[in-house]
Amino acid sequence: MGVRYSFQPRLIWHVNKRPMATSVPQRQKADRVVVCVCTKDRPEMFRRCVDSLLRQRIPDGSLDLHLLVVDNSAHAGERETVRQRENSFLPITYVHEPRAGIPVARNAALNAVGLIKPDWVAFIDDDEIAPRDWIVRLHQLALNSGADVAACGVVQFQTASEAEQGAARWRPPSSFGKVRPRLSCATCNVIFRAVLVTGHSGLRFDETMQHGGSDVEFFMRAGQAGARIVHIKSDAVVFEEYPAERKTLGYECRRAFRVGTTTNYRYRKNYGNIPGALLLAGRVITKTITAVASTSIGLLAYPFAKATGERNLNRGVRSAVTAFGFIGPMLGIKPSGYW
Repeated sequence: MGVRYSFQPRLIWHVNKRPMATSVPQRQKADRVVVCVCTKDRPEMFRRCVDSLLRQRIPDGSLDLHLLVVDNSAHAGERETVRQRENSFLPITYVHEPRAGIPVARNAALNAVGLIKPDWVAFIDDDEIAPRDWIVRLHQLALNSGADVAACGVVQFQTASEAEQGAARWRPPSSFGKVRPRLSCATCNVIFRAVLVTGHSGLRFDETMQHGGSDVEFFMRAGQAGARIVHIKSDAVVFEEYPAERKTLGYECRRAFRVGTTTNYRYRKNYGNIPGALLLAGRVITKTITAVASTSIGLLAYPFAKATGERNLNRGVRSAVTAFGFIGPMLGIKPSGYW
C-alpha cells in the first residue's frame, strides 16, 4: 500500500497580501518564488531566520517573493511572531500544522504552496540565517544551470552571533562556481521548480520517515522522475549556528546511525528490496573498510600527533556506526523521531 498524505492545518492566514511594486511595468513577469520555513519550538532560532528573510535585497522586478511559515508546535507558538512582522514588504503565509513530524510539516508547506501558485519553491532550515542576496543568487543559480533543483552549501559557526556576522559580511562571488550533478539533496538550502509539487501528480514527503531523511528521499524520487539536480557549493550559502554539543562524538555517532538507517529505507523503497540490499551491502563494505583504515591510522598516529590520531579515530568510529546503521532496520533497530 502506498504512503498516504493528508493536510489538516488548524490555521492558515495571509499577511500583507499587497503585490510587490515594479518600476518597469512593461518588463516580462518576474518569477514568483516561495521560501518555506518549517519550525517547531525553537523561537529564537526561528526569529533570526525569519528576520534574515525579511531583509532580503530584491531588485525591482527581479522576483515576486513570498514567505511561507509552517509552525509544527502543538500550541501555534510562532503565530504571534509572524503577526508582529506583518508590516514588512514581504507577503507572509502562516500555517499551523499540529500533527508532529518534519515530513508532515514539509507537506503542509507544499500544500499551501499550491494556493500561492509560484514558479519556484525554496526551503531553508529554521536554524539558518540567510545573507541579504541569498534568494536572488540561489534563483540565478537555478536559472543559469538549467536545473530543476539547485542546492547550495551551509556555513557553520559555533554561536548565533558569529553566524549573523558571517551572513552580514557575505557577498556573492563575482562568478558562478562549478555545477555538480547530484542524485539527491537536502532541504537546508535548496530551490526547485514548483511544477515538481503541484497538480495531482505532485511529489510529497514520505510521512512515515519520522526519524529523518525524508528530504533526501523526496529529491531522490524527483531525480528518478527525471528532475535535474545540481549542487553549487558556495555561491548562495546560508549560515547556521552549530553549537559545541553537536560536535561531540556521541552526537556525531547518533547522527551517523540515523544517516545509515534512512539510507537503508531509501534504497529499499526506491530501488526495490533486492537491488537496494545489494547497494547497501556495497555501502557497508566501503564504510567498514574506512572504519578499519581510519582506526588503524589513528592508533598509529596518536602517540606522535594526538590531534591527528583523535581525528582519525573519531572518523573510524563514525564510519563503523554508519555501517551498523545501514543494517540496523533489518535487525529491528531504528532511531527516535527527528523532532
